Amino acid sequence: MADTLLNYIDAFVGGFSLKYNKYYIGLMHDGTAKNFVAFGPRKTMLCLDVRLKKSDAVDEIIDKSNLDLRGYDKQFNNYCFRLKQDDLIGSKDVLMTLFKMAYEAYTGNKLDAQE
Repeated sequence: MADTLLNYIDAFVGGFSLKYNKYYIGLMHDGTAKNFVAFGPRKTMLCLDVRLKKSDAVDEIIDKSNLDLRGYDKQFNNYCFRLKQDDLIGSKDVLMTLFKMAYEAYTGNKLDAQE
């Protein structure tokens, strides 16, 4: 599942790879950790943390989706989700939107509108 989500990220910004740590899977770019998204593998699901400041705009996007939101972690500014295999296909557009927003917020780089 993490590989599929990495492909979603590669669709709008390439060069990322998965970095396997003891408790989570992060992202690497040019040898540096860039964890605007992190994954927590479990037996039947994948915990997904998306680093975004809490906002009404993001809450609205999530509310309109079918994603299982576990909550918001104020300490790390992460939206936390539980993902199952079906969520990868059914919520692809929402996930990609959240990933793009998190990437822009994390790096300060705006993505082109056409990407």
